[in-house]
This record gives sequence, structure tokens and C-alpha cells, in this order.
Amino acid sequence: MRSLSIVIITKNEEKNLPRCLESVKWADEIVIVDSGSTDKTLEIAKSYNAKIFEHEWQGYGNQKIFAITQASKDWILNMDADEVVSPQLARTIESICKSKDITTCGYIIYRQTDFLGRWMNHCWGNEYKLRLFKHGTGNFDREIVHEALHIDGEVRRIHAPLLHYPFPNLDRYFVKFHEYAQLFVKQNFDRKKSGLFKILGSPLALFFKMYIRNRGFFDGWQGFLLSILSAYHAGYKYALLWKAQRQNKRPA
Repeated sequence: MRSLSIVIITKNEEKNLPRCLESVKWADEIVIVDSGSTDKTLEIAKSYNAKIFEHEWQGYGNQKIFAITQASKDWILNMDADEVVSPQLARTIESICKSKDITTCGYIIYRQTDFLGRWMNHCWGNEYKLRLFKHGTGNFDREIVHEALHIDGEVRRIHAPLLHYPFPNLDRYFVKFHEYAQLFVKQNFDRKKSGLFKILGSPLALFFKMYIRNRGFFDGWQGFLLSILSAYHAGYKYALLWKAQRQNKRPA
């Protein structure tokens, strides 16, 4: 039977990591790449017998490239610390590891996201993420944020859910709100031009997509709030980019 490595990058994830690692403790190997945690993240990782590597932060893409080079098993499942492998997904992955299929190199997994205690089944549409792949057949690009995994070979879908808990409260949402906006500016300073059209048009387009086209109104008041906040974020990040470009101040 082929074996499985779980690969996770972390920084100060003591609140999320126990739930994540508990869901994959059956895996053959857990690899944690940490970038300077000051809480109990590493202590928790050790309690699950994880292989721990400390690596200076170089952006999401580079961090994950380093992380998968530390994995030693036949298959690799890349996860975030705020994600959980559902029992259905665990059974599916175990079946894949037992399979004699030699043509499939990767799997796109359905990710179900919780926002303030409710599953967002419409706002983000049917969200699938390429996460499971044969060792040696895939790698990440070097993007600072919104990095992508690229597979050299056949890819299939898994409908069993990967559960995502990024926003247990609004405080956590706004921490990520500002973090991702700053990373967007850094990544796109030389790539995209911002202006009034982007600052005003992007929020309207995103709200229409999430709340109207994707029928986010079926996600209750959480769906409405998420659509509003996401639209605001779209305008905010382009406003920051416009300011940086206008002042010719490249982000550090």
C-alpha cells in the first residue's frame, strides 16, 4: 500500500492546529514547516509526532515549495492549519492510497468553508482545490499569495469535503483582511494598474457574483455579510495598490 504525507505550513496556529492534526493522525507522516511561531504551535505539532522544520517566511509559494521537499511518502496532501479532513474524505484518500491506479497524479478536493458558524454553500460557489498529488508529479509556483499547485499528469475530482474554518469571528476576518490586502499590493505592484474603475467597479462586480449569481442569499445573514465584506475588500486592496503606485512606494 502506498503511503501518505500531510504537509502544513504554520505560524501561531495553536487554536486551529489540534483540530487539523486530529483529523489526519492516521496518516503515515505529518510535516510541519513553521515560520517563527511564538505560541504553542510547535508544542502541539510535537504531540502528534510531526516532523518539524523551521523556515524563514518567503511568501506562501516558496514556503510550500520548501515544505513538500521535506515529505517522504508516495502521496502528499497539502493542507492549511484551519482545515479539517472529514471522515468521508479520509476514507476516500485511504482508498486512493490502496488503489493500483497508476495514471492519476492528482486530485481536486471539494472545500466547504464555514463563516461565523454557517457553511457557505453558495457565496463561493462549488470551491474545489488541488491538494492531493503523487510525490514528484507536482509543485507550487512562487507567488507571494494565492499560490497555485501545478500537476504534471491526470487530475480527478474528490467530492468528499475538506472542511475549512478560517473565520470563527470577525476579529480573525479583519486580521486576514489586512494581511491579504498588503500581500496583494506587494504581488501586483508591477503587474496591475489600479484606478477609480478598479476601486469602484471591483466591489460591485464581486458582490453581484457572490450574492446574486452564486445565490449567496441562500447562505442567510452570514452570506449577505460575507458578500458585503468581500466586496469592500476588493475595493480596499485596489485603493491600497493605487496609493502605492501613485506614490511610487514599492512594498517592502
